[in-house]
Amino acid sequence: MMPRMRSCAKRPCDGEPAATIALRYEAREVLVRDLLPLPDPNFMDLCRVHADRLRVMVGWAIRDERASASVPMGVLD
Repeated sequence: MMPRMRSCAKRPCDGEPAATIALRYEAREVLVRDLLPLPDPNFMDLCRVHADRLRVMVGWAIRDERASASVPMGVLD
Protein backbone atom coordinates (compact mmCIF):
# COMPACT_ATOMS: atom_id res chain seq x y z
CA MET A 1 0.00 0.00 0.00
CA MET A 2 1.33 3.42 -0.97
CA PRO A 3 1.48 6.07 1.78
CA ARG A 4 -1.02 8.87 1.34
CA MET A 5 0.48 11.96 -0.26
CA ARG A 6 0.19 15.14 1.75
CA SER A 7 -1.23 18.26 0.15
CA CYS A 8 -2.38 21.72 1.18
CA ALA A 9 -5.57 21.69 3.29
CA LYS A 10 -7.01 24.61 1.29
CA ARG A 11 -9.27 23.29 -1.43
CA PRO A 12 -8.85 22.99 -4.38
CA CYS A 13 -5.12 23.66 -3.85
CA ASP A 14 -2.96 20.58 -4.27
CA GLY A 15 0.29 22.37 -3.50
CA GLU A 16 3.08 20.76 -1.55
CA PRO A 17 2.69 21.45 2.17
CA ALA A 18 5.30 23.71 3.75
CA ALA A 19 3.78 24.51 7.14
CA THR A 20 1.58 22.90 9.78
CA ILE A 21 -1.02 24.95 11.63
CA ALA A 22 -2.77 24.29 14.91
CA LEU A 23 -5.85 26.05 16.23
CA ARG A 24 -5.57 26.93 19.91
CA TYR A 25 -9.15 27.80 20.79
CA GLU A 26 -8.51 28.60 24.46
CA ALA A 27 -5.86 31.17 23.48
CA ARG A 28 -7.74 32.35 20.35
CA GLU A 29 -4.57 31.75 18.43
CA VAL A 30 -3.40 30.03 15.25
CA LEU A 31 0.05 28.52 15.63
CA VAL A 32 2.07 28.22 12.40
CA ARG A 33 5.10 25.93 12.46
CA ASP A 34 7.43 24.29 9.99
CA LEU A 35 5.90 21.20 8.42
CA LEU A 36 5.73 18.28 10.83
CA PRO A 37 7.63 15.21 9.61
CA LEU A 38 4.48 13.05 9.73
CA PRO A 39 0.85 14.04 9.11
CA ASP A 40 -1.34 14.46 12.19
CA PRO A 41 -5.16 14.51 11.96
CA ASN A 42 -5.28 17.18 14.70
CA PHE A 43 -3.39 19.73 12.58
CA MET A 44 -3.64 21.15 9.06
CA ASP A 45 -0.86 21.35 6.50
CA LEU A 46 -0.69 24.38 4.20
CA CYS A 47 1.45 25.20 1.18
CA ARG A 48 3.80 28.19 1.51
CA VAL A 49 1.42 30.53 -0.36
CA HIS A 50 -1.56 29.77 1.87
CA ALA A 51 0.54 29.81 5.06
CA ASP A 52 1.95 33.23 4.10
CA ARG A 53 -1.52 34.60 3.29
CA LEU A 54 -3.19 33.23 6.41
CA ARG A 55 -5.61 35.64 8.07
CA VAL A 56 -7.69 35.22 11.20
CA MET A 57 -10.88 36.72 12.55
CA VAL A 58 -10.84 39.77 14.81
CA GLY A 59 -9.92 38.74 18.33
CA TRP A 60 -7.63 35.94 17.17
CA ALA A 61 -3.85 36.12 16.72
CA ILE A 62 -1.35 34.30 14.56
CA ARG A 63 1.86 33.08 16.14
CA ASP A 64 4.29 32.22 13.35
CA GLU A 65 7.08 30.01 14.67
CA ARG A 66 8.46 28.92 11.31
CA ALA A 67 12.22 29.07 10.92
CA SER A 68 11.80 31.62 8.12
CA ALA A 69 8.48 33.46 8.31
CA SER A 70 8.37 35.42 5.08
CA VAL A 71 5.33 37.71 5.44
CA PRO A 72 3.89 39.43 8.52
CA MET A 73 0.53 37.90 9.42
CA GLY A 74 -2.64 39.95 9.70
CA VAL A 75 -6.18 40.08 10.97
CA LEU A 76 -9.36 40.22 8.90
CA ASP A 77 -11.18 43.53 9.10
